[in-house]
Amino acid sequence: DENAIVNNAHDHNLYAKWIPHTYNVSLNIRMGSYDTDTITINHDGSKTISLTPEPEYYLANSVCTNGYTVDKGEIVDGKQTVTINNNGNVGDSNSSFAFMKESCTIRKYGRASWNAYYTCNAATGTATMTSCYWGNTYCNGGRYGGGNPRYTCYESSSGLGSNLYGYCNSGLGTVTTNGGALPLSMSCTCDDLAVEIKVTDGTSSDNIIYLQQDETKQITIKPDKEGYELESYSCTNGYTISGAVVGGSTSAGHEQTITINNNGNQVGSECTFKYRRYCTVTKKGNGSVTGN
Repeated sequence: DENAIVNNAHDHNLYAKWIPHTYNVSLNIRMGSYDTDTITINHDGSKTISLTPEPEYYLANSVCTNGYTVDKGEIVDGKQTVTINNNGNVGDSNSSFAFMKESCTIRKYGRASWNAYYTCNAATGTATMTSCYWGNTYCNGGRYGGGNPRYTCYESSSGLGSNLYGYCNSGLGTVTTNGGALPLSMSCTCDDLAVEIKVTDGTSSDNIIYLQQDETKQITIKPDKEGYELESYSCTNGYTISGAVVGGSTSAGHEQTITINNNGNQVGSECTFKYRRYCTVTKKGNGSVTGN
């Protein structure tokens, strides 16, 4: 007892007691989740937690600040176990975990209207062509000329005959269209593309979303104040927005559910939405009214 008073004039055994220092570890989990955003860990201690990935995602990488480290454990009941180690460091830490798609589809563009689709194995980092199209026409699996097996596509309706063709050449390991070429296999990644959402005089259900190539995702937006309506919206890098209604309800709680479309792009984007105050003008007398 820290309040004990020793009065006897002979030896006494005293026992020290202490409480270990604890530190906060902030968790930043991409495409996954945990019960809380912060955990505590003892000085020189370790803590094992179970992270829940999005369906068909796996833990691709993890990193900690301030000398902390992470050990990747087993997957148990669909959850990824990880152990965070303090390693005797003093102070808090930020631990980031990035989950990635196990596999994904990548679309590559040849010349003219040619599209080749690849299936990427994220674990090996290798993509293999699975199909190819001329415009919207699936290659018919036949042969073009002699020699190696090829998937061929023709645009006979154009009247240009064999000038417009494409084929997947499994023998030569290339895809060719009008003199251009794409590989039959290639290195790849299924890393998601970040789309930042910015709303002026309003809020969004997400500040950032992640999309794969050709993927779409829905979010909700709404004005901050009563009497405001959606004035404009746009995305960069070829992304588009579906379902947004300019004008409409001016209620502060009125939500719009809209869709962000990647459209086959291989880079991220920034999508902006702008609300404005809605007003009405009442005409009196014989004058004229112009403008909004």
